[in-house]
Amino acid sequence: TRVAVRWRRGQGTIAVSTSLFCVVREPVAAPLCEYYAAASRRLLEQCAVSGTVSTGSCRGMGDAQCVLHVTPS
Repeated sequence: TRVAVRWRRGQGTIAVSTSLFCVVREPVAAPLCEYYAAASRRLLEQCAVSGTVSTGSCRGMGDAQCVLHVTPS
């Protein structure tokens, strides 16, 4: 899995360009990157940071890469 993390103006973006979950499947109707979103949420909890993680795009759905948006509270 290849991941790029960016932080700009108080917003985080996690881009997963190659994912074990998405490259071996046909396009699906629901995002497959919930595993990465859940892991990111847990990391926020472990670091005592309040925030949300949402899925912006998903390679498993036919997008170029999976993108997660991190918004601190």
